[in-house]
Amino acid sequence: MSLLRWLLGRRKKAPKDPTPQIVEKGKREPIHSFESRLSGVDLENPDGSFRQEIIARTEPGAETILVAQMGALKLAAVFLAESGEQLGYLPREVSAKIIREAKGYDYGTRVASIGEPDPETGVRDVTLTIDV
Repeated sequence: MSLLRWLLGRRKKAPKDPTPQIVEKGKREPIHSFESRLSGVDLENPDGSFRQEIIARTEPGAETILVAQMGALKLAAVFLAESGEQLGYLPREVSAKIIREAKGYDYGTRVASIGEPDPETGVRDVTLTIDV
């Protein structure tokens, strides 16, 4: 095969689509469940929305989505599945474990409870249930 034919005959592969794919999964029973309080619930989201306002209108049992944010902190951000609004982050030690061990497991998360507003700060705590 000539060099010219080799160069012209090469086909470029289409780049793989990096966007997350939503896959419908059947009913699964968790092998392990635990709860974790969220961090950063008192912060403002990048879009200007306030997490405490989102939390105030969220009901316990609402399904959430974990998204690994691989910046310097490597945290798992928590978003409401229905609206895509961010509630906060999993604590660093929980995030690190999930990000490190997520391959091969499905994680289902939902709001377990929302605390009453703190009398001094007005901040409500959020606890997630995480099913593995």
